[in-house]
Amino acid sequence: MEELNSILVVASRTPSDPALLGKALRLARGCGAKIHLFYCDARSGASLGTEQETAKAEQGWQQRFDDDVEYLDALIARFRAPRISITRHALYGQSLSEAILQEVARIEPDLVMKVPAGSHPLRLFTLDFNDWRLARNCPVTLLLVHGRVWPHELQFGALVNVSERAIPRLSAAVLHACEYLSLGCGGPVEVIYCESGHDAEEISDRGTALQRLTDEYHIPPDRVIALRGDPDSELPALVAQKRYDVLALGAPTHRRGLVALAGGLSSKLVDATDSDLLLVRLPEHNSVDAPRTNEREMPGCLTG
Repeated sequence: MEELNSILVVASRTPSDPALLGKALRLARGCGAKIHLFYCDARSGASLGTEQETAKAEQGWQQRFDDDVEYLDALIARFRAPRISITRHALYGQSLSEAILQEVARIEPDLVMKVPAGSHPLRLFTLDFNDWRLARNCPVTLLLVHGRVWPHELQFGALVNVSERAIPRLSAAVLHACEYLSLGCGGPVEVIYCESGHDAEEISDRGTALQRLTDEYHIPPDRVIALRGDPDSELPALVAQKRYDVLALGAPTHRRGLVALAGGLSSKLVDATDSDLLLVRLPEHNSVDAPRTNEREMPGCLTG
């Protein structure tokens, strides 16, 4: 995410939508971005796809669609945003993740914001199939939003990886995204790194790389947290203690399982935090073919 000019906000018709849109509006005000509010009724879309194309079926589809558009309008009307451009778009699709990816390809946002669909009584953050598919395939930066209210000054945490196996410049992209959002919304950025090696020369080299990275983004030493030990236990404990408002890290790859989310960490990191997760992707990785969906749509636009 080089700049933030456009935000795609994925509504879910749940009580979490006002908090989601409120956070999007705060980012939009701070960074001068426009907002595109989107809703896809995948379940109704799947059921409608099995009906015969009769006048009755079309009428039922139209009524449900009109209700979705009215919901988006009512959601927007809850906020005062006179200088922010807000458009809205609703459709039916067979797959929520595919519909979102198609919308990303259509409007080319800089950031996608969504509340995770999964829930679990023993976990703070649970991602369902659509969330994981979106996280792996979304060609732009993705912000998975908790219901926790943001304070006046945000606290950003940036997880970086300066090991030889890290994707080149991904940690720099994570830091850039945090710095950009912090300048727009206010609040400090802390950098977190965990060293798990034992070879003194390699540890020294990685320390130098970390110093070079933080110097590049003007992060003072008192905002750099360098841990030693097993990242699988050290990092979850730290983020649980710190409770950052936004925790940024590299977006997951197509490697299987939760381990891909944090560059080799288990799901303990996700389970430990109630922070909003900013999954940053490198610009050169921002390419995806828009999937085709069996859908019906009614575009709408509201500027306020």
